[in-house]
Amino acid sequence: MRIDPNFITGLTGSLNAISATEQRLTQQLSSGSRVNQLSDDSVAVSSAARMQSELSLNDTFIKTATGLTGRMQTADSALSTVVQQLTQAISLSTQANNGTLNADAKATVAQQLQNIKSTVLSMANSSFQGQYLFAGSATDAPAFASNGSYSGDSSIQYVTTPTGQKVATNVPGSNIFSQALSALDDAIAGATSGDTTATGKLGAALNTVTAQRAAFENSLSAVQSASDTASQRKSEITISQTELLSADPAQIATDLSNTQTQQKALLSVIASLGKSNLFDFLS
Repeated sequence: MRIDPNFITGLTGSLNAISATEQRLTQQLSSGSRVNQLSDDSVAVSSAARMQSELSLNDTFIKTATGLTGRMQTADSALSTVVQQLTQAISLSTQANNGTLNADAKATVAQQLQNIKSTVLSMANSSFQGQYLFAGSATDAPAFASNGSYSGDSSIQYVTTPTGQKVATNVPGSNIFSQALSALDDAIAGATSGDTTATGKLGAALNTVTAQRAAFENSLSAVQSASDTASQRKSEITISQTELLSADPAQIATDLSNTQTQQKALLSVIASLGKSNLFDFLS
């Protein structure tokens, strides 16, 4: 019986397609992933690429935020100490000028105020992992000299969260400590001279430090919150990626069994044709 060559070509194409499907399903079953190459599911591959990009962005921010959090917490602790020291300085300055202390007692207060200034200056030169926290961008050297002059710059550094929020991560020391150190100098002198204006200057300096610290704490909270959100989003993306790309072993096993059944049926048809050179057409 003469067989139509087009029919044979059709059978060959079907057999090749079924063999390719069998190979794809076998690979999915062994790898556990239903997408092993672009041709398997171009839409899923594109979506997975976008997810991976977002995953990398969040992962990078989490690592950055971890370092920033330690740095900012150290700075916040220093500011807390300054608030406490200035509060004590106001009390001492008030005591020195209430008219009840003799010269020796006033000299003692002046020394106590000098000690407070030394502590504040030490806080102004706080560092974290070798980087000075209140020097702006000039973090390789102390922010303040021993005489209280500022050696840093006014640069404010920022970090951008995965959602695009820009958060300040430092406060230049000139915005915080210069006023406080000057007020302490006046208080030290005023303790023995009777200058009552020093107490008011200390109060103004305390207000400045308190306000700067509150703004800084807001920035610290923003970084921590963004890091928590990024961690949660990272988990969500990982789950979505798994659901998008992972194979369903039971379904694939069923599909593979059906494909093999179709393949056997097609081979049976080919065998029944009795054409000895049919497989010459197979590619």
